[in-house]
Amino acid sequence: MRRPRLPAAVAAVAILSHGASLAAAGQEANASVNASRLSSLDRDLPAWMAEAAVPGLSIAVVSADTIWTRGYGVLAAGEGNPVTAESLFEAASLSKPVFARMALMEVERGRLRLDTPIAEYWEYPDLRDVRWRDRITARMVLSHRSGLPNWRRDQPLDIQFEPGNRFQYSGEGYVYLERAIAHLRGEGLEERAQEMVIAPAGMLRSTFVFDGTASNHAIPHDEEGQPQEKRPAPPPGNPASSLHTTAADYGRFIQALLLEMRADTSIMARMTGQRTAVADGVAWGLGWGLEYPGERIRPALWHWGDNGPFKAFVYVDPVEDLGFVFFANAMNGLALTRRILERLLPGPHPLLGWLRYDQLD
Repeated sequence: MRRPRLPAAVAAVAILSHGASLAAAGQEANASVNASRLSSLDRDLPAWMAEAAVPGLSIAVVSADTIWTRGYGVLAAGEGNPVTAESLFEAASLSKPVFARMALMEVERGRLRLDTPIAEYWEYPDLRDVRWRDRITARMVLSHRSGLPNWRRDQPLDIQFEPGNRFQYSGEGYVYLERAIAHLRGEGLEERAQEMVIAPAGMLRSTFVFDGTASNHAIPHDEEGQPQEKRPAPPPGNPASSLHTTAADYGRFIQALLLEMRADTSIMARMTGQRTAVADGVAWGLGWGLEYPGERIRPALWHWGDNGPFKAFVYVDPVEDLGFVFFANAMNGLALTRRILERLLPGPHPLLGWLRYDQLD
């Protein structure tokens, strides 16, 4: 897990502001989105970004009825193109909740069983370790208990401990499950994502495959806020990390989830059932981290994203009927998490201690 340092001295970063409300022209956030908190966040975010050397950030704050969005800063340092709510960012590991929703839809439609070994659907040629390869299930993959490493890094793909035995964050597990589902369906990740989640939610600029030609896309930056090369995300895409999306689009995904949970409480139970505790007040469900602030029984959902110079964070609180997501185009983007989280949803947040990224004081 990366823990980027904050620069000891950061030159001021030029911040522009550009944003819009998506709910309706001129419509204000409803009562569940505290207007004073939104106003103060809108006022303070540019200064926080300058402090953390983050050139560009896009954010959506969401209830079941309203999506409030803003863009701040620039797509690339030294250029004048502003970030907007429709600017394309790498979602990094915020890809995982989208893929997890797709996998659970396969379960709901009877095509996949959470507790059937994935090997019964498809034999993974990369997985040569014979000790426990027939034990890994979709539930274990989605809750990061498969025993697989995060990434193999040009090494053989080995199972590192008995599947189901403990938590270990694993992008490789998501790739394994995706390839098995693609085999079952005869359709690739991008095709299924567009059909199952992206098009129904109206996520018009979202894709798991990025060839570099899309307009209004963010450029990555290093710890000092200097531009870096933007890498493509070629076919077939990666279910754990290659989603490219906008704050407005991911806000629509959050809103669809809030509406689903409002209409069908069993959805929340499926995502959070048989959770794995990773720290006091923090656990892992199916595709999401879970946080239990204070003494509350019903958890909030959250996830972080880290593709190096692209960072992201999402938090969904079904009790408050409120969620938010932000995307940043800099190594230090996650340093803003605590200030944004505590501004929008004040209270104890044990996930910050477990995540262990440096935060602005």
